[in-house]
Amino acid sequence: MRLFRWFALVVPLALAGCTTARMAIPADLESRSDVYPCVGRGGFTLSEKFTFGPYEVFDVRRGWTHRVTWSLALYERSKARQQCEFTLRMPSGRKWQGQAATGVRKQDLKDTVAGGELTWGLARDVNFVARLCLARQTNAWTLALAEERNGILLNGTLTDGQATYRIEGTRQLAGSSMPLMENAGFLIYDGPRLVAAVDLVNAGAVHFDKALPALIQREPLAAAAAALLLYRDISKN
Repeated sequence: MRLFRWFALVVPLALAGCTTARMAIPADLESRSDVYPCVGRGGFTLSEKFTFGPYEVFDVRRGWTHRVTWSLALYERSKARQQCEFTLRMPSGRKWQGQAATGVRKQDLKDTVAGGELTWGLARDVNFVARLCLARQTNAWTLALAEERNGILLNGTLTDGQATYRIEGTRQLAGSSMPLMENAGFLIYDGPRLVAAVDLVNAGAVHFDKALPALIQREPLAAAAAALLLYRDISKN
């Protein structure tokens, strides 16, 4: 099985041509987005620090080494397979903190955001969850992704209990008709509008709709992008 998955991952990358393989970005978003390639991201190993454009991810640690008021300690009863925490410095200098875990159960997502139990319509158990918040604040965003029935793609939502973004996994590579056997990246929608994309292939990259307001939308989406860029790293260990 491991050999098959390795073959299914490597062959599409090879078929993508001599240029560096990357996730396929819908043309509409690509034409109106700011693109931030990652620098220093480990790919298949958890890096302590990396950047995507003016956004800096640092202090990445396995496990939950400190507690904050919006901690994911609630999810410890899920016996999550892997956990990590990180800090994200925004272009403004403001810092966001994140805690993420794989293997969290859907039933343990109750009462995590103001308004009580979240009903996202996730049909399957949750595979990845992250809590994201501006440092020293308590109003956290929750990112939750569930595996599809094929056990490959992850889809879910990002919400603070008021605003909600839909997140769709994709296996498509640019310039190749052969999909990966795992997520190549994620597309993020605000209602019907595609507003961001997170490319997990190789070093990775983040695309933001140029029209996104910096504080209201870019900051929580950047924090979510950081968590998604870390997802593959913590899920493979």
